[in-house]
Parts: sequence; structure tokens; C-alpha cells
Amino acid sequence: MLDIKKWKNLIMKIIRFYLIWAISFGINIVIIYICTDMFWYTIMFSFLLIFVASILIFFIQKYFTFRNEDKSHIRMQFLKFITLILSLQIVGIFVLPKINIFFNSYTISTIIFAIGMSIINFVVQNRLVFIKKHR
Repeated sequence: MLDIKKWKNLIMKIIRFYLIWAISFGINIVIIYICTDMFWYTIMFSFLLIFVASILIFFIQKYFTFRNEDKSHIRMQFLKFITLILSLQIVGIFVLPKINIFFNSYTISTIIFAIGMSIINFVVQNRLVFIKKHR
């Protein structure tokens, strides 16, 4: 049976996720543009700065996007979140240079990569990181 309230909650969660994702993504693009395209630092330096910024994003996603008020499992949630972010960044380290061959701009390559990875990011956060009953 179709549960309208459940679908509405999921749609609102997706909207909140992509709102925060867009803001975070904008910040990440600025970091990457400044570091790689303007100052010619390595993409690894950009990823380090993005990782530091992701600590703040954890709390925004937890409390705003997923409406998860559970403080008893916050360490486990944070560990899972950071593992997810690091995993996506490791994938990015290997995939972005391949994409960059076609566009010759880490900024454009990152946009293409991030759009694809955002779907995986949402599913993992929704199903594994910010679940109501923690495993």
C-alpha cells in the first residue's frame, strides 16, 4: 500500500539534502578553483580543505536534512559519515584525472563527478549513516 506520508518525508529529505549539497558543492568548487586553477596546487590539497569543511556538513546533514536528533550514536554516525566522505574522495582522486583529460579543468571535472556521486552519497547517508535505529 502506498504510504503518502512516507513518500512526502522522503521527498522533503531529498530536497533538504540537495539544498545542503548545492551549498557545500559551491564551496567545494570555489576551493578547487582557487587551489588548482588559480594557484596550481595539487588536487590533493583541495581535497584536504574540502575534508575539513565536511566536518561542519556532518552536523548540518544530521540535524537539518535527516532530522536525526539521536545523540547516543553520534560518534558512530560521524565515523560512518567521515568514512563515506573519504571513500568518495579516494574515488575522486582516481576518477577526476581521467575526467579532466576531456575537459582540462578540475572545476568542470569536479562538477560532472559530484553530480554522479551525489546520488550514492544520499543513499548511503539515508540508509547507513543517519538511520533511526543504529546498528
